[in-house]
Amino acid sequence: MNGHTNAVYFLNCSDDEENFNLCLEHDVAGFTSTGYEIGDLAYIILKKGRIWYLGGKGVLEKETDLKPWKDAARYNSVFKINWDVCNLTPITEGLQHIYDNFGLAIQGKKDLRNFLGKGDEIVSYLDSVISKNRTTRRNVVRRDTIINNPINIGEDETDKEYALNTILYGPPGTGKTYRVIEEAVAIIDGKIPKGRVNLVKRYKELKERGQIEFITFHQSYCYEDFIEGIKPVLENSDENSIEYKIEDGIFKKMVNKAIEVKSSSNFDEKYAKFVEDVLEQDGIELETLAQKKPFRVRINSNETAVAIPKTEAATRLSVTKEMLRDYIVNDNIQGWKPYTPAIGEYLKNKYGITVENTDNTNKKFVLIIDEINRGNISKIFGELITLIEPDKRIGELNELTVTLPYSKKDFGLPSNLYILGTMNTADRSIALVDTALRRRFEFNEMMPDVKKLGFDIKGIQIDIMLESINKRIEYFRGRDHTIGHAYFMDLINETNEQVRFKKLQEIFQYKVIPLLQEYFYENWETIQYILGDHPDQLKRFKDNPELTIVQRDNTNLRNLFGADMGDSENPNGYFINPRLKDGEMHPNAFIKIYNSKVNESLEY
Repeated sequence: MNGHTNAVYFLNCSDDEENFNLCLEHDVAGFTSTGYEIGDLAYIILKKGRIWYLGGKGVLEKETDLKPWKDAARYNSVFKINWDVCNLTPITEGLQHIYDNFGLAIQGKKDLRNFLGKGDEIVSYLDSVISKNRTTRRNVVRRDTIINNPINIGEDETDKEYALNTILYGPPGTGKTYRVIEEAVAIIDGKIPKGRVNLVKRYKELKERGQIEFITFHQSYCYEDFIEGIKPVLENSDENSIEYKIEDGIFKKMVNKAIEVKSSSNFDEKYAKFVEDVLEQDGIELETLAQKKPFRVRINSNETAVAIPKTEAATRLSVTKEMLRDYIVNDNIQGWKPYTPAIGEYLKNKYGITVENTDNTNKKFVLIIDEINRGNISKIFGELITLIEPDKRIGELNELTVTLPYSKKDFGLPSNLYILGTMNTADRSIALVDTALRRRFEFNEMMPDVKKLGFDIKGIQIDIMLESINKRIEYFRGRDHTIGHAYFMDLINETNEQVRFKKLQEIFQYKVIPLLQEYFYENWETIQYILGDHPDQLKRFKDNPELTIVQRDNTNLRNLFGADMGDSENPNGYFINPRLKDGEMHPNAFIKIYNSKVNESLEY
């Protein structure tokens, strides 16, 4: 293999551009695992979106203490290396031609020389890429050095085509909520801001503009909450009558926003002034536009205008803020026809409300539905479940509209409104999801990604530990009940080893063990098997109980009850090692989860 006899590895920087650049700028290679040797060959790669890029290669020359990365504590093996740099070049397609499931070669520590008989071919291809695109630049993540790159560096997946209806599903802690925020911003902006702080900032900006809305489904959520419903107006009701009004749900509001072509930038400000003036005057006198019938206007506790005709009955009629906005902006009269226009014209003329052409039809809107599988889909969407299909949207080939049951208005969905859902498979398997939902959404699976946890804490290999736990859970309950990597991500940014270890114990105490209790209905013997605490796994159990997280209560039942209870020990007697809560566990208690032959000694 090009005269090289040592091992050949990928230096996988995942999507971390900063660490990727620091490796090249400082001529270093940092690995989270150990076992690399001087003379080994490394190819440095970076992932952007769904595409892998090659940045160069080099031979490990000597070990070094230089760790220029912010998360320096993660790297257990660091070598000086003279990088042979190339312009950042996509290699996904080329590697797929060599081996369909080439991702196996990228994951973990794999010697490419011995990779399924494809090592020579992979290395030859990578060398040819470098030869054709060689450069002297040391910071290669720049727009002008990308070869056939469809994305903006620092802003992931700019040209990705997003489905109108998508559900991200997977076990708890796999980053679904984190990812759904990324997707929402990317759909609207066509790019993802670099860094979590900038991403959240942009998400909040779009949410304030009304282009993103976030709701959570639950068992009590219904059509009237989501689309529209009739709600009582308690302020205007008395013992003889109850007033009702039609109230739009969040989905209908978003649809109306997405098709809006006019708006008023000062309506909210002017309406607030109107409310203040009417309250100060304890009401104002107006008359209907056509028949000139006088009526009084007051403001209730919801800051809603209440029209009170000067009749014997003096029935109170609510004219909401949104009804007035709709009249002023769209010339649309909702509710009480004589009174809405009268109050609306008064507002326009006295307070100078302006109307602008906004045309939101050229913008994109995203509705995020968290825990979408917890709601009764048929009950919530009703007849609108058909309308969300891409070809049934307004302006599409098979466009459909329906007449809403309460407002009696025609209603359809525009193609600029996206629906993003999240689904926790520990609550309900995807196999049990409503068929109507499954046919109309694209489902993207998000499983635990232990590659993100490639670091050690006091000798505990976090990725291997979580992988072992999840394989055992999968055996007992299936993959839908595994534990996500996100629970452990905060450990990455902590540099103090002792603090990291204490945080790890807190994660087990407050996150991992409660999940296991939920999954296994407090079947503590199974939980012991999963954590490597069962006597069958750890023969030295009774010799050193401090190495176990879940322990047996060895209280003698005869002594406890003063009678023969049939068992010498309590079959339900289990407890969590109190040292875990106190942050005083031994690292070997975690190492033995994946390595039962760990040294029994409590010294470290």
